[in-house]
Amino acid sequence: MVTGFIYSAFLLYLLSHFADKVAWICLMILMVFFAGGSGLMFMMNNNTHDAVAGNANSQRVFGKSAYAMYWIGYYLEFGAISFAIITVIYFCIIFRNFKHIKTAI
Repeated sequence: MVTGFIYSAFLLYLLSHFADKVAWICLMILMVFFAGGSGLMFMMNNNTHDAVAGNANSQRVFGKSAYAMYWIGYYLEFGAISFAIITVIYFCIIFRNFKHIKTAI
């Protein structure tokens, strides 16, 4: 019981000094994940197109047919574009409302 009190007091002390930095780091990590997800989906889409074209260095997903690979590529392209749009919107919201977010944090 005493150690729990000590740990909670220590946690409150750390959060009181570094809470704004932790919040900003979390916001930036979220934006990096959106951008990284978009980039990953674009790379997977390129690999899918290479596999359909017969490139020896690319593999088909679970041995699917070319028709299924086209659809997988379309879904990946849609997801990549969606994540890119979300990244741009998120970036605009963060830096357009910087003053309000800084006040909230």
